[in-house]
Amino acid sequence: MAGDWLKIEVSLPDKPEVWEMAGILSIDPDAVVGKLLKVWRWFDAHTESGNASGVTFALVDSKAGVTGFAEAMNFVGWLIQDGRELRLPNFDRHNGKTAKNRALTAKRVASHKGKINAQGNDASVSDALPREEKRREEKKDQKALASPAGSRLPDDWTPPEDWLAWARSEKPGINALQEADKFRDFWHGKAGKDGRKANWQATWRNWIRNSRQANGYANSGYGSNGSSEPVRRRNEL
Repeated sequence: MAGDWLKIEVSLPDKPEVWEMAGILSIDPDAVVGKLLKVWRWFDAHTESGNASGVTFALVDSKAGVTGFAEAMNFVGWLIQDGRELRLPNFDRHNGKTAKNRALTAKRVASHKGKINAQGNDASVSDALPREEKRREEKKDQKALASPAGSRLPDDWTPPEDWLAWARSEKPGINALQEADKFRDFWHGKAGKDGRKANWQATWRNWIRNSRQANGYANSGYGSNGSSEPVRRRNEL
């Protein structure tokens, strides 16, 4: 099985940069080429894009086996120092399979994370939309139930949770859901203007205040004519 490889130009030994480095270091141009391969091999094995953070000229010199090799590479433009980072120009053109695989893996991971984040955001938006629509509908219903001109109790009316909570707090001894059924049937059965109210929440509060306790004793209730006058006991008639 073939090992990893580095792509180099066949004209590398004759490039002016190689000869310039050979003159700076006082070594043979062929030796420069061999030592360049050693440095490039190290960058290929230990970096993804040819950028090595925290790496010094001394480390590059040790890989090449020649003091001043990194400085000579920097002088001819084949090694760039940027703060605490050393970078090989045009690294993606020449790097081997190992570094390419790492780069592709990093891109796949980043892409996968991006998709997961996008799905999470879509789900959050999707969850938020029904809640927002529900709040708008509730506000719309509340507005309809408190119209200055008066309105009938909606055919599909069900008591909001806060209405039920208030009823249970106001009259702990009553069955709030049962009272809601009575309330709905009573007002759906009222014809004409008597079946219209300007504020149904206030009407509900009055209904609860005038409701009978669960123990069967009359607290007070709506009269047979639908008014909010308390029903008198027989012994008071």
